Amino acid sequence: GLLGPRFQQGGLTFSGIIDRLDSATLPKNGSYVKLTGYYSLESLGADDSYSKYELRASLYGTRGRHTLFGALNGGVSPGDDDLPIYDQFLLGGFGSLAAFERGELRGDNFGLVRLGYYYRLGKILHLGGFIEAATVASLPKDILEDPVYTATAMLVADTAFGPLYLAYSGAEQGHREAYIIFGRKF
Repeated sequence: GLLGPRFQQGGLTFSGIIDRLDSATLPKNGSYVKLTGYYSLESLGADDSYSKYELRASLYGTRGRHTLFGALNGGVSPGDDDLPIYDQFLLGGFGSLAAFERGELRGDNFGLVRLGYYYRLGKILHLGGFIEAATVASLPKDILEDPVYTATAMLVADTAFGPLYLAYSGAEQGHREAYIIFGRKF
């Protein structure tokens, strides 16, 4: 077609969330865990049969003006079938290997670890950053091998309308990205 190839998807999805964060925009304390699964089934009209699972977990803790945070994200596609290119896990973009463009890294399995810190400068301004290590792999057993590292510095304004992030991220081999993002957390 004029818009490129078209794919039929049909399947079953499950999702479970435990949200104990004190803020939906710029958390200071608490935890968040989300587990999702997707089963693509040809019997429900899908072009391809496959399954994939994803876990996203984060933890925040604050003492005085200092906030530490961490995240562990991962996704696997068990079995012998590769994920179709239109439904692979994507990494890149703010909060997902920020020094890379959104979706620049893709694959059937991934693991990502983030560790960060921000300091409250005033009523709404925070200064901080985070480091990330991640791998995209063909097989689940290779998720821990040969990670890519990024470092990000950020200034955050926690406004009444949502957070405003000004951030700059870098990685090896010249990967650099700058961000101005309003209204969403990472």
